[in-house]
Amino acid sequence: MKGIGVDLEYHKPKVDDETAKRWDARIKAHNPAYRLFLKHWELSHMPPTYRGDVIFINMSSEASIEALNKEFVEWANHFAPSAVAFQIGYPSDEDGMDGSKEKGWCRLNDPIKDWGDSLRAQIRNEKQEVGLLWVTVKSGKTYNAKWDLTKGATVPAPRAK
Repeated sequence: MKGIGVDLEYHKPKVDDETAKRWDARIKAHNPAYRLFLKHWELSHMPPTYRGDVIFINMSSEASIEALNKEFVEWANHFAPSAVAFQIGYPSDEDGMDGSKEKGWCRLNDPIKDWGDSLRAQIRNEKQEVGLLWVTVKSGKTYNAKWDLTKGATVPAPRAK
């Protein structure tokens, strides 16, 4: 997917329908396949009714997986059938914010897959595009040192000019 995104945490005032429609059209003018994403954790910051070809991203954190999933399902249902995505896997959610390895995503065997599967199973519209944007690449917790997405990764060589 190619396009452009706007993190509405830094956009004031809230985005109205006309602004979202104008942004979407401007992107499509460059290439009809390009898509716009809008990102925030509150529905009130999203365009009230304009959907276009927009991907609506929820970036909530600092709650249990169950509480976040409840919010994410409500978000998906609100925007259905439009595409949605969820920015998850924050360091603050790794241990449930209490310093315990008994809560949060660190207790999952395969956090990205397990959390994604549990969320997708709760979203009503089976045809709705759903994406995950995982945040933590490497754990800073001593008890979760195995969480390191950089292990085995290689950096491509620079291209010759």
